[in-house]
Amino acid sequence: MLRIPISNKKDFASGLALLVLGFFLAFQSIRLPLWGASGPEAGFYPLTIAVIIVSLSLFLVLKSVILTRPRGEGKRVEQGMDQIHLHKVFAYLVLVLLYGILVEKVGFLITSVLLLFLILKFVERQSWKATLVVGVASIVISYTLFVYFLQVPLPRGFLQSW
Repeated sequence: MLRIPISNKKDFASGLALLVLGFFLAFQSIRLPLWGASGPEAGFYPLTIAVIIVSLSLFLVLKSVILTRPRGEGKRVEQGMDQIHLHKVFAYLVLVLLYGILVEKVGFLITSVLLLFLILKFVERQSWKATLVVGVASIVISYTLFVYFLQVPLPRGFLQSW
């Protein structure tokens, strides 16, 4: 029987699970129209996400099979991976719920800036420079992608009158 050495069983298992999910999403999304005369149709976005999930999960599976750890390092890495920061999980849940509640009333831009700022600065404890660079870049890229390329109207909230 052929045995494949797996350096990180958790990465391998999660990669396989995500790979199955990605293929399932891809097969489901190709049943929908992908592109029409006016641009992207209902299946375009799910297929794009499925391709990203499949690509990243393949990378994760291959990394866990190809890369091996030096002796003694595996135990330390796995112990660090097992630590769950419940306060971070709770903070993410609360912030995402608040985002969902406020995005229609306040608008995409303001709510997204606040969400990223709170997550990066207070939950993940990033520097001010990293918080500003990642936050501004993420909002500009996502806003440009959705509004100008995909032509998806995002909630403007009280900025509606502008």
